[in-house]
Amino acid sequence: MLTVYHNPRCSKSRQAVALLEQQQIPHQIRLYLLEPLSVVELTSLLANTGLGDVREMMRHSDELFLQSGFDDPSVAQADLIAAIAKNPALLQRPIVANEHSACIARSAESLTSWLRQQGYACGSS
Repeated sequence: MLTVYHNPRCSKSRQAVALLEQQQIPHQIRLYLLEPLSVVELTSLLANTGLGDVREMMRHSDELFLQSGFDDPSVAQADLIAAIAKNPALLQRPIVANEHSACIARSAESLTSWLRQQGYACGSS
């Protein structure tokens, strides 16, 4: 089952959920702002995205990101993950994940491509 790390106030997040519903792909919603991810969950999610730097999973336009100097390469990955766990608004959205892989689904194209890689037969949105 897919999990969508979802913020219903975000249009990109709503579009990802709509695409999954349109394609009739079973999924569950996790409102990560209300139920923040733990450090362990975030570490696993980062590994499943295949991204090398947790900053790629962070919202660079978030005021806390800008004020905290998180774009400084000397800030440790563990410190960034801890910051997301404490301040879930820093997490990029939406993220769609299964047990072994995850995708930052900022566009329908990236989500559709990832879904196909995961073995879902789906058309474009």
